[in-house]
Amino acid sequence: MPSLPDDLEHASALLTQALNSDSAAEVEAAISALVTVASRMSPLHPDWVKTFVRLGQGFIHRYDLLHEERDIEMAFMSLKVNLPFVAPSDPVRAALIATLGMAFCARFDHAGDPADLDEAVEAGRASIGGVLPANPLLTEIVCTLAGSLRRRAALGHDRDLEDLLAIGELVLAIAEPGDSEVGQYLNDFAIDLRSGANRFGRPELGDKAVEVLRRAVEKTPPGDPRWPLRINDLGTALVDCGKRVGALGGIDEAIRLYRKSLDLLPDVHENRPGILSNLGDGLCKRYELTGLGTDIDEAVLVGRAAVSMSDPRKPEHAKLLSNLGNSLQARYQHLGKPSDLDDAVSMHRAAVAHAQTGDPMRGRLLSNMIGSLLDIYRLRGDRRDLDDAVTAGRIGARELPPHHAEQPYRLTNLMGVLKTRFALHRERDDIDEAIAVGVEATRLTTEPDRGRCWSNLAFAYHSRFAEFGEPGDLDDAIQASRTAIEVSPVANPERPQYVLGLAQALFTRYERTNTVADLKEAVRLCRTSRNCYPAASAARVESSVLLAEMLFNWTRITDSRLPVNEAFSIVGEALIDAGADAHLRAKPLFLLGKLHLHRPGSLSALLNGISEAIRCFEEVCGIVTVAAKTRLSAAQLWGHIAMVADSPELAERGFKAAIGVLPVAAWRGLHRSTQERALQTNRSLATDAAACALRAGHQASALELLERGRAVLWSQALDSHVDHDALRGSAPHLFDRLHQVRAELETAGSAMSAQ
Repeated sequence: MPSLPDDLEHASALLTQALNSDSAAEVEAAISALVTVASRMSPLHPDWVKTFVRLGQGFIHRYDLLHEERDIEMAFMSLKVNLPFVAPSDPVRAALIATLGMAFCARFDHAGDPADLDEAVEAGRASIGGVLPANPLLTEIVCTLAGSLRRRAALGHDRDLEDLLAIGELVLAIAEPGDSEVGQYLNDFAIDLRSGANRFGRPELGDKAVEVLRRAVEKTPPGDPRWPLRINDLGTALVDCGKRVGALGGIDEAIRLYRKSLDLLPDVHENRPGILSNLGDGLCKRYELTGLGTDIDEAVLVGRAAVSMSDPRKPEHAKLLSNLGNSLQARYQHLGKPSDLDDAVSMHRAAVAHAQTGDPMRGRLLSNMIGSLLDIYRLRGDRRDLDDAVTAGRIGARELPPHHAEQPYRLTNLMGVLKTRFALHRERDDIDEAIAVGVEATRLTTEPDRGRCWSNLAFAYHSRFAEFGEPGDLDDAIQASRTAIEVSPVANPERPQYVLGLAQALFTRYERTNTVADLKEAVRLCRTSRNCYPAASAARVESSVLLAEMLFNWTRITDSRLPVNEAFSIVGEALIDAGADAHLRAKPLFLLGKLHLHRPGSLSALLNGISEAIRCFEEVCGIVTVAAKTRLSAAQLWGHIAMVADSPELAERGFKAAIGVLPVAAWRGLHRSTQERALQTNRSLATDAAACALRAGHQASALELLERGRAVLWSQALDSHVDHDALRGSAPHLFDRLHQVRAELETAGSAMSAQ
């Protein structure tokens, strides 16, 4: 009969083999062998506790595989029953406590109770406190604590992540030179470095993660089954760095590593779906940098393959769904194929539904879904998609505790989608909530996102002032913009945009109060911001138009014509920068029209200026992607200027164009009170248009323009009551859908009127 030590050594070897595999049969054999050894031992045997520690590890591993409660209960019993009898000085005590921490971790992974995670961390710290530096199990025990801290850090505990970075250095320092697990230690440390780079906004940690992973690959023999996983992890770190700095070289290398990893793995392997998904993500990122259509097509192809072979029961399935959704959304933006966007929304909805509330990835999944919902709303105009995006933002912010590290990110998402809905529907509740959320986000946000957070809040204050005219909002916008600049390093690439936001707010206050100091500061800031942008960029055009408008207003406080001349020059540059982009040309064209009206010189120069101004305003009116408010202003200026020039027919055309835009400015997607406010602002438009038509001798046109301008809401109501009986016979499904939409519109209108 074999000796007890031989049997224990054999059983331990079986367990070691089982722990490195996912075979339930192997772990069953190891547990059976350990139980046999334990049954032959006396509690006084020197290896009694060691045997039960190993047995506890076996039960924990089987619990991880099969999720049977009896296994975790047996693990706790095997460990806890022996703890009181192990002396503090006994080297095996530290291993027992560390294994107890592993049991708490395993139960947390299955049930999600944070209290188990706290117990695991406490056990891990206690095990380290009781181990001597010479203990051969020190590295393993420290790594066990690291596993618990890593899980808790994912729930938003920044201090745990800081401890992990220190532990990573410690593990590498104490690991034996010939330790075969050095590659794993390096890999785990790199994971923590990447988390630190994202959490703390420290890009140098991401760079260090790449260096550490290169060492992990070197320390892992090519024949090791973990080697393909190492090069996959290196690829993921390279993609992170490439996304941050826009470096194509790192992403190219990552794609090569993903392909190599897939070549080394068998066709059926538990990690294959995740690596395929990573390859799709890398291809998608390269497409965003190069615009190469074959990359985005392959990204969708491998993304679908990853989802199809992934086990839906596993938590990582949600990430695979979301990655595929991102690729589909990117391809929609490239080709404009609506079915891609439909599929993207479906993938993102499925990803969010699959992720549990405590999943650290859930915030990113919700953010991705919000982006696709906003895209499909812009495509189809279904208010429900926009509302779903807001709901997703609220869910993301509500399900985390206030001081969770990811909470500012989720609050910023919610604020962004609320501002988007306000810009489209201009409902007061949305911008009020956006500001409240923004204030909370500024309170919680840390570096490096504080500047962006304050800038977002400033924009929200400015938007509310622009719509409702409350002076306090403008002062708050200015203060928030100043804070955004103060907390942002000079090298921050977003800082020029914050400076431009402050210039805009100061200029708006100048227009309201005529405070010269505001105008002077606004001009100085706008020049500074403009000089930071490259030619032909949208930001350069935006800053040029704002500066030119400020200079145009400078003539109120000086007799010099130099500001107007400079304004002409800057607007000319802006139009060159805008090129053929009609949408980008609209603002400089509108301002150029106003500048032409103030040309100095003779009467002929003035008349020529009027002619040029009308040409500019007419072009702006024809750009349908421009905001209705801008088109409406351009058309009315066209009409008024033509009347001053005694050209009633030209004026009639301008006012007719304005009345054509009026239903867009008060479209039925707006709250009823917002529609009425938009119409009240333009209350003289119908009479002005009719007067011009009468001056031109067009009596019938005068009556038509008067009725169209004064009956916008009534026309909208009549539009939904057109007789569609012919449609019922030829396309009954369309007839039913049309009546459903009409009912929804009428219900919404009634609800808005009641409010």
